[in-house]
Amino acid sequence: MKIMIKISKINALFRRIGELQIQHRYAVLFIFIIITAVCSAGLVKFKIANSSEGWYGSGDQFDDITMLLLDYKGTGSSVEKE
Repeated sequence: MKIMIKISKINALFRRIGELQIQHRYAVLFIFIIITAVCSAGLVKFKIANSSEGWYGSGDQFDDITMLLLDYKGTGSSVEKE
């Protein structure tokens, strides 16, 4: 029976929140538009980097492998030294 009481309280809370949103729909809409605009303003600062330099930290075992691979040039299925 305690579970039903807790669920009823939660349901009453969500019902009240929904009623407030309906009563103040234009204010809620305005707030969400403002939040969306503020968050979208930061999208201009995003930069896309396609390099793989930042994938691994310095001192990783992948640094040695990367340096070995950069010393060789792959052509087709064979690997030739530059």
